[in-house]
Amino acid sequence: MIKAFIDTNVLLDQFVEDRDPNGYARTIFAAVRAHKIEAVITIQSILDAAYVAMNRQGVKLNQFKNTLLGMFNYINISHIDSFDIRDALLSEEPDIEDNAQYAHAVSEACDIILTNDRKFIQRKASGDILMMTPEEFVGKMRE
Repeated sequence: MIKAFIDTNVLLDQFVEDRDPNGYARTIFAAVRAHKIEAVITIQSILDAAYVAMNRQGVKLNQFKNTLLGMFNYINISHIDSFDIRDALLSEEPDIEDNAQYAHAVSEACDIILTNDRKFIQRKASGDILMMTPEEFVGKMRE
């Protein structure tokens, strides 16, 4: 089974329909619910998604809570630790948040990082974890 690290922006797509008009994030989360993919999401991503969804996108508190509580049944929620932060700070890449997410995906032995952040995807070097947008990943799932 593929173990996928879900970046904050993909998690946010689950809550804000306008961000994911073609339903790629919803397709991914449906596959996770069906136990076809194992998903890892950080506590930090949940907190960031909550802030953006409710304070900038108008998502109602109960909608966010209920959706996330339902996700507890099928996602792995983990925390970025001091080792991930250290690796992020030692990276040559300038985006500390992306570096921490990347380091955590490595520490969780994820096969892939799913993100809408093209700059994050472009940072990869050969031998790194596979990185794709939800659209690219869903396309591969359908092949």
